[in-house]
Amino acid sequence: MVLTRRRAHAQALQQRKHFLNLPPELHREIFEYVTEFSTWRERTWFNSLVTLCKALQYDIEVLLYREVIITRCRSVVTFCRAVAKRNHRATAVERLLIYVAGGISIKDHISRAFPVLTRLTYLQLHATEARVFEALLDAPFRLTRLHAGGDCYPACFDEILKNQPGLTSLAVEFIGEKKVPEMRRDISQLENLPRLRSLSVRTDDFPLTCIKSGCNITNLTLLPASHEDIKQAFALFGSTLESFTVTRGFWAGCTTACFWPTSIFRDVRLPNLRYIKINDCYFLGSQHLPANMDYMVISSLHEACPALRAFVWIFDYVVWDQLHTHIQADNPHSQLKCVEYAQWMFDCLSKLEDLVAWAVSDTLKDESGGVIQHYGRSCDGYSMCALPIGESDVDLRQIRSLALSL
Repeated sequence: MVLTRRRAHAQALQQRKHFLNLPPELHREIFEYVTEFSTWRERTWFNSLVTLCKALQYDIEVLLYREVIITRCRSVVTFCRAVAKRNHRATAVERLLIYVAGGISIKDHISRAFPVLTRLTYLQLHATEARVFEALLDAPFRLTRLHAGGDCYPACFDEILKNQPGLTSLAVEFIGEKKVPEMRRDISQLENLPRLRSLSVRTDDFPLTCIKSGCNITNLTLLPASHEDIKQAFALFGSTLESFTVTRGFWAGCTTACFWPTSIFRDVRLPNLRYIKINDCYFLGSQHLPANMDYMVISSLHEACPALRAFVWIFDYVVWDQLHTHIQADNPHSQLKCVEYAQWMFDCLSKLEDLVAWAVSDTLKDESGGVIQHYGRSCDGYSMCALPIGESDVDLRQIRSLALSL
């Protein structure tokens, strides 16, 4: 039979109907598969498909509303109206991230939207206006992860934490000038959060000395932290800590021994620590410490962290230059300080697999470019390679996945 243009067009139309004739359950499986193996940028065509095909609108909206990221007050209003209009949109929301300046105009809208988000488990809420957080007081959802921040500390934050006993991860970043001493008691009530395992705080807002009980914290992030803060953290959480990320601040009064990041392991015991990331930041007015090899060795390093697998050290280019000088300044054939330091760490830590030295132009933004020097354990000791940031993902993928798995 000759395939005419009309017949070919008819067959094409018939083929287009096949997908819509599939069972709705299969539609959902197909869209779930596409969602799982694609980025959000690759899924932007979902937005168009919702408006073009009403038959698929329900299934696609369930996926689109699963994770919502909002950065403008106007978009917050649109979102709140959308979930209030159709219940399946509201029940689909599992992750909600809101970053807005201001917030007084969205308070009422959020107060009406939160009661219908019954399946929400992950919330990031950053708003200049502290009264926005009052919407969380009567929310029906039970969060497992909460990231709260803004310029002003909300007076109701203590009650919010009490209403969310199932939290496993908590991050608090209120960095404005309008603070009150009473706010520090809120973060100290960790006994109200028995499942909490991950904690991230700014020590200038929430001194760890206010925390009376360490609980079972396994992942800890401190931004920024003094040497005393780090000691206090190890005293509170040392027995359970598995992952530790810290911005280590250098002020006047720091000694030469503080230059080496392993100096924080003196006189401590961290039996479960597997991943550590130290970002050394020299603040305005502080002088860079010299890379004195006499202070490099810690005799009890293996006893301090016997399970350590990955060590990431971030610093500026002044430190990079110091590390790439020879141990004997008058002998260009002598070992580089960075190589000597890496060899000593691999000799002391039998389970250490990766050591990363990351030089950046801005230590407060560790994604701001620079060079990575990666040391990996090999059968005959260790291997070393230096890569620009763009080519470093291959070497850091294993390290990042380890940190995320903890």
